Amino acid sequence: MTEYRHTRDPDPAWQTDLERLAPRSDRNNWLKIHWFAGWDYEPIQRWRIFEMVPSPERFDGLEEIVNDLKGMSPRDPDNGMWVTEGFKVLDEEPDTVSR
Repeated sequence: MTEYRHTRDPDPAWQTDLERLAPRSDRNNWLKIHWFAGWDYEPIQRWRIFEMVPSPERFDGLEEIVNDLKGMSPRDPDNGMWVTEGFKVLDEEPDTVSR
């Protein structure tokens, strides 16, 4: 990597190409290109393509989907921790039913 770039604008032609594949719409999901710099301690420096979801206020049922997509970051320290030594995994139930 030659230089760390915290922000970067995409080539407008890239977004135009994405809009040709999945046009921006108030009714359907669409695609957006975004620069992901990473973190100070772990630079990533790459482009990502996001699937954008229309505003939930406009459609019945979509609000539930959007609420499921929102939540605590997986990197949040309050979101759990690795299993420690001594953690006992419960036995799984069998897939077959005994008769």
